Amino acid sequence: MDEKVLKGLPQYMADPVMILKGSKPNSYLFVLEAKNKTDATIVAPVEISKEDEKYGVIDVLNSVYPKDGADGIPVFDGIAKSIENRDVLYINKNKADLMVEAYRRYLPSVLRLEVALSDFIVSDDYAKVKNENDLENAKKRIRGCIRWQVYGQKMPHWNL
Repeated sequence: MDEKVLKGLPQYMADPVMILKGSKPNSYLFVLEAKNKTDATIVAPVEISKEDEKYGVIDVLNSVYPKDGADGIPVFDGIAKSIENRDVLYINKNKADLMVEAYRRYLPSVLRLEVALSDFIVSDDYAKVKNENDLENAKKRIRGCIRWQVYGQKMPHWNL
């Protein structure tokens, strides 16, 4: 992982492409605009209020990894499956559209993601999901009321 990407995580996570429900209770998958050296999208699984024997209840960024396969080609099946399952909690439609467009050269790898996003955006479920306007409104409301601090950089607390 590029050090520049790691240091920029707070900014990327404060304005993600989308946030999906994770596989564990109180866990989320942040799909970020950040890319690794092979141009794969970076995702960041986060657990909120994780119980830890040593530290008690904590919020944890478990790992950060690119969505690419062994051959270096981006793989979006997991993200597409989450969208198909309607596990989307937040989506920035413009960023999601740009992400699909940027990966078009990797067809058919991106085809499932493109179809899943298209189907989701025209569904009734899309209206129930937080979007970039909600994020901007939340940022305005919480200026000065910051909960997370990573690498000395502030990041707003999300109420998902």
